[in-house]
Amino acid sequence: MKFNLSEMKEFHNQRDNKLMPSGTCGPTGAVNALIASDIPVDVPAGIQPEDYITGILQANEAYAI
Repeated sequence: MKFNLSEMKEFHNQRDNKLMPSGTCGPTGAVNALIASDIPVDVPAGIQPEDYITGILQANEAYAI
């Protein structure tokens, strides 16, 4: 994957995450990779994409697999 720094894409920092800000580097990195790849991130209004992904990963259904 090539990343063009001159495009100044949006960047998400995990420190402002509501859910586990000290331990969500994976979801935050995934969101940044999606943004850098021009893949839309569709989440409910008012929630950060990385918090949405973290919520999915913390659900009981995720642990049941």
